[in-house]
Amino acid sequence: MNPFAIPVLVWGVITGIAMANSSLTVDEALGMSLFVYAGSVQIASLALIDNRTPIWMIAFTAIILNLRLMIYSATIQGHFKHQPLKKRFIMASLSGDILYAPYLKKFPIPGNNTEAAPYFLGIAVSVWIYWQTSSIAGILVAEYLPKNIDLSFASTLVLIALIRPVVTDKTSLLVSILAIPIVLGAAQLPLKLNLLLAILFAVAAGNFIERNTRGKL
Repeated sequence: MNPFAIPVLVWGVITGIAMANSSLTVDEALGMSLFVYAGSVQIASLALIDNRTPIWMIAFTAIILNLRLMIYSATIQGHFKHQPLKKRFIMASLSGDILYAPYLKKFPIPGNNTEAAPYFLGIAVSVWIYWQTSSIAGILVAEYLPKNIDLSFASTLVLIALIRPVVTDKTSLLVSILAIPIVLGAAQLPLKLNLLLAILFAVAAGNFIERNTRGKL
């Protein structure tokens, strides 16, 4: 089984319940799950939607939160630049946070590897199926749960579970530890920009460590 299956399934259920308990209708929540497909953006936008925030502000918030995906994509663009535009668009649409670490572990060097794209798409499609199944289930079962149920602690545990499978060597562990003070120290920045800073640092630090300690860690 995909090591991300259980955490993604639980995170999807939590997100589905949160959407169902917001001001969205069931149809709107289902539409958000299918077409937005970005857990952090879906959760963050719910409060904005409930407060009748202008659509441009919701869209701007979503863009800022998803800038990390642009960073991730930039790190692997050399692997897929030879692929047709349509295929790259599909791969980008199915991309998510947890895809990049296992992909780069298996294919660390760019090149015209015939197995790279199928491997990436295999993980991406399986995670998409896990997410949609669990998110839709959360939306549909929410009406049978207490409206004031607190899922924040469960969400934290799930995110920790999602991180664990990608911390597979000393480099990823070191980078994860080094990113913690950046996340905490910049926590007062708006729009969760502290996460973006931590990701930028982690990518740069990881590349630096790999280049200078290859074969030593």
